[in-house]
Amino acid sequence: VPMSQEFKSLMQLYIHEYKPQYWLFEGQDQKSQYSERSVQQVVSQCAKKAGVPIKVTPHMLRHSYATHLLDVGTQLPYIKELLGHKDIHPVGFSKYKRSLFRKYIFPFPDFKYFSRLVASC
Repeated sequence: VPMSQEFKSLMQLYIHEYKPQYWLFEGQDQKSQYSERSVQQVVSQCAKKAGVPIKVTPHMLRHSYATHLLDVGTQLPYIKELLGHKDIHPVGFSKYKRSLFRKYIFPFPDFKYFSRLVASC
């Protein structure tokens, strides 16, 4: 998965500190994966700390990543493959949602706002 150098550095720090064994993000018992609800709560809390004025969900981050790739010229078939879609239609986004994603999640080509959101956690 393509990622900025800044985000890659954050992930390396995380791996060095937490030393995950099986899952990249492990649950409290360090044997099961992080729960879906916990991921939702973390994303929501981080967005608030980062000053994002809209409700942010993990699914929005997925679509904002795809929107960013589309905006910088990545071909739709590649985006479709990255997202794991069989059909090209699920990759489409409403103009309203794309404008929100551009404004609040990925307004810069180097993912600075996203890194700020991650660093807020």
